[in-house]
Amino acid sequence: MPPRHPYVGDLVHTAFSGTHQDAIAKGLAAIGRRATEAGTPASAVPWDVPYLPIDPKDVGRTYESVVRVNSRSGKGGVAHVLNTAYGPDLPRTMRVEFGRRVQRAAERSTTAPASPTTRNWPG
Repeated sequence: MPPRHPYVGDLVHTAFSGTHQDAIAKGLAAIGRRATEAGTPASAVPWDVPYLPIDPKDVGRTYESVVRVNSRSGKGGVAHVLNTAYGPDLPRTMRVEFGRRVQRAAERSTTAPASPTTRNWPG
């Protein structure tokens, strides 16, 4: 099955564009905030994330592969991956410069990171 095959390909829930990555990151954060405010698990909050009509977990996918870093990733997507994989939440001013550096590294690289937790990329 080709990875980009509609509905079932490995990349069906994957965002590569910076705009999509940022919207997904903000949507996931909003669900987390609503769950915290309601004192419920995030799975109990109605699913409402831009560009993801269904929760990838409902079909056996993980969030790790939803946002992938590449040369088209924007500051929001890069910051989301950094935050979810390693924990730091960069201030906006740092996101701009860090995003540029990641874009340059991605443009120079001949490979893409296998996952957000790939520590030795670019290779």
